[in-house]
Amino acid sequence: MSSAKQIVASLKSHVQGDEEQFLSIALQVAAAEARLGHAEMANDLKRLVQKARDRKPVSQGAQTPIPLARPKGELQGLVEAGYPNTKLADMVLAAAIRNRLKRLLARSISSTNSTRSAPAAATRTTSARCVAS
Repeated sequence: MSSAKQIVASLKSHVQGDEEQFLSIALQVAAAEARLGHAEMANDLKRLVQKARDRKPVSQGAQTPIPLARPKGELQGLVEAGYPNTKLADMVLAAAIRNRLKRLLARSISSTNSTRSAPAAATRTTSARCVAS
């Protein structure tokens, strides 16, 4: 891969928030530098990649959540998300489920330091659906 293509690919992965792909491209650049005889540059790149991976340990099975309203990477082409206009008051629910949802929303609102008003936050929900490719 030429260096221009590597720059484009690394920028795309950065914009998409795909840090692992970004670091993989950096390692490809390091390998190319090593093949050209630039051992010091290759070692510097490898060290920086390792430092980046060490600062953000990925525990097995646990990854940072991706907000459904703004999917990134591969998820961007698979999931379409939006905010429906349906309010909790407009839903037909059993009393027990309605009460559980109200408690859940109240807890969620109280735990966030949002600038939105509580009534607006209580009525806003997110829906997501898969988009066939």
